[in-house]
Amino acid sequence: REVEVRVPNMGDFKDVAVIDVLVKPGDSIEAEAPLVTLETEKAAMDVPSTVAGIIQKVHVSKTSKVSPGDLLVTVRSESAAETPAAAPSPYAYQSVPRKRLVRSSTDSKIAGVCGGLADYFDIDPMLIRLIWVVLFLCGGTGGLAYIILWIVLPLAPTGVPLPNATIVS
Repeated sequence: REVEVRVPNMGDFKDVAVIDVLVKPGDSIEAEAPLVTLETEKAAMDVPSTVAGIIQKVHVSKTSKVSPGDLLVTVRSESAAETPAAAPSPYAYQSVPRKRLVRSSTDSKIAGVCGGLADYFDIDPMLIRLIWVVLFLCGGTGGLAYIILWIVLPLAPTGVPLPNATIVS
């Protein structure tokens, strides 16, 4: 049976650049094998296959722009009974992925604290930075809070989906 693999939900991003196509028609792939690499303004991410099988057709090229739901490849599944794999949870103990508060590895001016907070609360990083400056100038509490968060928050890994992106296997 043929299965269409589509672009996963990437939050508010549309017209995302395809920077690499990792498969070609006739390739045999496993479930979760990377198919294409997409690049947003904040990160690059591989889009994995949802099924194992043989690539029938690749519907995108390196010059393509894609949006959530666009068709990437058509895969002939090796097993008629096989169904697409469910999206894995980034945290094994959870059925629904949750946002993590981390320091940004892609949007940082000093240590990525403001960029990480902006990603977590889904607001403009410049607004967070302005708030920190105001708090710093009003008695230094902003500076102390920034240093504490710098020490406590883990650094976000690079090349991973955005916090509000759906992970598709």
